[in-house]
Parts: sequence; structure tokens; C-alpha cells
Amino acid sequence: MNEESSTQQSGPSSWKESYENAVRESDKNKLAELVFAAEEWLFIRGRELSGSMNHREELIEMSAAAADLLAVKVYKLGWPNPKSRSLHKAAS
Repeated sequence: MNEESSTQQSGPSSWKESYENAVRESDKNKLAELVFAAEEWLFIRGRELSGSMNHREELIEMSAAAADLLAVKVYKLGWPNPKSRSLHKAAS
């Protein structure tokens, strides 16, 4: 995230907009940057909501968004699946 965007106010719309931009992007050259930005917004918002049960629904949505972003990295960008690695180590 650049300096300009890090000064913007966080909130549900910040991470949601960034997440939607990432999952809708078809250009692989832009996709990684959008995924990283969405993950950063999720992290920032997660810290803001840490320990709060008043935002349970948003936290659930954020967890689903993080899983979707992992799927984008694995299936669209060709990154190794960290979940399959841990399964292979456990089987060894």
C-alpha cells in the first residue's frame, strides 16, 4: 500500500473494495499487487476490530475474503498451496 492510501481511513468499505478489485482482476500483471493491497487492508481492519465481538459478522466476512485471496494466489497466480504442504509434512 502506498503512502497516500495508508493515510486513508480504514473501515469495512476499505477492505471490501480492495478485495473486490483483486478477485475481479483478470490481468495477472496487476493481480498480485491488488491481492497484496487487499491483504494489507484486511490486516489493518483486523487490528482495528481485535477483541471486539460487536463486529462478528464483518470478522467472518474478512475470514472468507482471506481464504478467497489465498485461492486467487494459488489458482490464478500459480503459488504453491500452503495447506497442501502442511498435509504432506504431516504424512511424512
